Amino acid sequence: WEAAPRDHEPVSKLRYLVIHVKRFTLIRTSTILHCPYKKANNLIFIKMKQSVYFPLLSLAILFFLSIVDNSNAQLNIMPQCQNNRNALWYLPAPQTCIAHGTKERCWYTYTPKSARKKNDESVPLVIDLHGYKGCASWSNIYTGWKDLSQEHGFVTVWPQGTVESGTLFSHTCWDAGEGCCCHRFRHMEVDDVGFLTNMISDIVSSSPVTIDTSRIYLAGHSNGCMMAQRMAAETQGLIAAIACHAGVLVMDDEYIVNNNSSALLASSDKFQQPIPVMTIFGDSDDAVPYQGGGPDNFRGALENLELWSDANGCQVAEVLEDKDGLYARHVHYACDSDVTVEMIQVYGVGHFPYKDAKKFFQEGTSVDTTSMAWEFLSQYTSQLL
Repeated sequence: WEAAPRDHEPVSKLRYLVIHVKRFTLIRTSTILHCPYKKANNLIFIKMKQSVYFPLLSLAILFFLSIVDNSNAQLNIMPQCQNNRNALWYLPAPQTCIAHGTKERCWYTYTPKSARKKNDESVPLVIDLHGYKGCASWSNIYTGWKDLSQEHGFVTVWPQGTVESGTLFSHTCWDAGEGCCCHRFRHMEVDDVGFLTNMISDIVSSSPVTIDTSRIYLAGHSNGCMMAQRMAAETQGLIAAIACHAGVLVMDDEYIVNNNSSALLASSDKFQQPIPVMTIFGDSDDAVPYQGGGPDNFRGALENLELWSDANGCQVAEVLEDKDGLYARHVHYACDSDVTVEMIQVYGVGHFPYKDAKKFFQEGTSVDTTSMAWEFLSQYTSQLL
């Protein structure tokens, strides 16, 4: 996260101090006091004597800073995710903002030259949703969708989530449903499904190229993957298929049988069209554990696969091992309308099962999982539009 580029917006001195004192307090929770001051990384660290009082002092400082930090920031974009119209100038991907409810919501749209050259031919749209604490302005650096967009001539969009309020730290997130991240928004008039639906409508009507509305696809990482699954389940026929990384469905109980157990409510009024779904997991993920559980008690990757398989009426399941031993494909087919449901298990990889993640994080994979996702998505068109 520290390696990710920032939007370089001007920040007040107080805001700058708040951000960096937070980092200092978290990192230096038990150090030693000594004079004089020592400079490191443009921050002044005061070395303090090891003391039982220091953790309590740290918590008091963080609590105070969270109040200052959040006083004018609830449900707005964080400074590192601020509305910077030129954040992705180098692609280029201009920013668009609309009023949704009482808030301004924004996204970046990348229309590569390869899409513009298709003249009157309509092109697909891929929506890539950032993860918890992530930003629309820099998720493209590791997810791989930018390069695929240029290679295959489709439009890619990176929308910005909002800020989780009511916590010590205001993190960006999506209201994917019960059990993760922005679920507090249920009481705060945040409608991410509505925002994304309106965003799609705006893009279709204003795009410099013609968008094929039967080929609108969702991708995303972590909380963004969770949001992609909720969005597809709640907007029947709008989304042709999903292929996302490191996330499970966490929708509210009204969509799930037996209190978050193993199947979606596949009634005709909710599932008018089967939904092709691919999820990609590292089986060493400790944020959204492959086996399930963790602090948020997520369902496991295989359980999530079974959930979508049941919802789509799939009859046959098999596991296909990669010849190089890097991953396995768990495939469910013979589903309604010939869709498939897949889960890619990437061996020994954590929460960033992307090929390009190795350039920026301490984990990643040599497997081009984003290309696998595009290969899956590009098979499908929406049958209701």
